[in-house]
Amino acid sequence: MKPLMYQNGGPIISFQVENEYGSYFTCDYNYLRHLREVMRKFLGDDVLLFTTDGNQLQELKCGTLQGLYSTVDFGTSKL
Repeated sequence: MKPLMYQNGGPIISFQVENEYGSYFTCDYNYLRHLREVMRKFLGDDVLLFTTDGNQLQELKCGTLQGLYSTVDFGTSKL
């Protein structure tokens, strides 16, 4: 993956750490920290990392960490 990263002239601009983990029944920040550190170890400190969660506050609270960009996905149902 490293040769394909934007920093190395490739098309990949960011990497998703987790998808909708905030919807899971537990808030395990150690799990998210582990994923973040593994990705930084293999991809470098300058890589842009993000998570994606639903639009509820609890999902956003449990689904990301400081140093990761938070993004929101949504469905077709009304809020």
